[in-house]
Amino acid sequence: MSKPILAIVTQAIRNDIQQPLKYFSKFRIVHFYHDAPYGDMSRSDFDVVDTRKFMSASDLYRKLVDLRPDIVQGTEPYASRKALMFSRVALKVAKKTNAKYFFPMLENRPTESRFGVIAPLMKRILKSFADEADIVFALNSGARRNLQEVGIDDGKIITFLWGVWGVDTKLFSPKEKGTLPLASLGQGDTNKQSPVILYVGRLVEEKGIAEIIEAHKKICVIKKTKLVFIGRGPMEDVIKAYARSSTNVVVLGAKPQKELPNYFRVATLSIYPSVTTQKWEEQIGTVNLQAMACGTPVVSTLSGAIPEYVPNGKAGLLVPEHNPAELAKACLAIINNPDIAKRYGNFGRELSEQKYDTIKNVAKGEKIIAGLLSLS
Repeated sequence: MSKPILAIVTQAIRNDIQQPLKYFSKFRIVHFYHDAPYGDMSRSDFDVVDTRKFMSASDLYRKLVDLRPDIVQGTEPYASRKALMFSRVALKVAKKTNAKYFFPMLENRPTESRFGVIAPLMKRILKSFADEADIVFALNSGARRNLQEVGIDDGKIITFLWGVWGVDTKLFSPKEKGTLPLASLGQGDTNKQSPVILYVGRLVEEKGIAEIIEAHKKICVIKKTKLVFIGRGPMEDVIKAYARSSTNVVVLGAKPQKELPNYFRVATLSIYPSVTTQKWEEQIGTVNLQAMACGTPVVSTLSGAIPEYVPNGKAGLLVPEHNPAELAKACLAIINNPDIAKRYGNFGRELSEQKYDTIKNVAKGEKIIAGLLSLS
């Protein structure tokens, strides 16, 4: 007996979203994507499941109709103009082929803040898609609020990490701590190494890059500390300018997912101080989950959905946004207290295994979707 087909429509494909699809067992997954802008997809990554590129909305429509899936996952209507267009196609095909239909919702900014004068229109659009959906996955409380605000019944909204999945706790683990050559961090003698503050992510203003730099300046007045950046983005020049003025700053550029665990393992703490803008706030903070899975304490902010995923004072410390002084204080509290750092790291690892493990979350999500077809 052939497996039912789950067609997943994605605007921008990403490695950490693609890889977990290999764990589905009840469905044949066909992943349709429009582009791959993150630079983290190797050729083999596209072969994890049946993955097909579409060039336009009309191309997507033809390919979905030809496939005749049993269930269609659409894109989030609020994500972008393209995502809205692809959402329309996914819903249209689901109706035409009598397939079940759902979509995930991450957008947690209040609709008025994100969309301004067109907010009433966007609310009507969201309601139309959600009314037609069999279920909607909300990945944070803000997304749930936005759905409730347009009148979607609570029974249709499922709070779950669908599509982001969590973290691969086999890849991101505390094993073999300290295996990364410290020379790559400019450390030299391992017996005299400085504490390492690690930032992983996009080098953009909303990730708190300016706050990290100011906090590091305050920290180094008290204790020599290495600050390591991994990622790319428009603030890279600002970071490199700071690195030229300090021997305690290392800029490593982007790194593949498979290499990140070694950096988390040698880090004293992971820093990720997101800040809210008019149109964006942190929706999950996947880097925090990766750090916790590696047993690395987290210093982050009380921003967006971060407190929903990182328990303050248990897996690390969360501070107010735009506050380098508090950020520095939190970092020093972990750097100067190895026992506390160890406790935070152990708790984060346990939490990752319990709630954020990719394989477990795929199994739970697949069970929910199977219920739409009355599969056991």
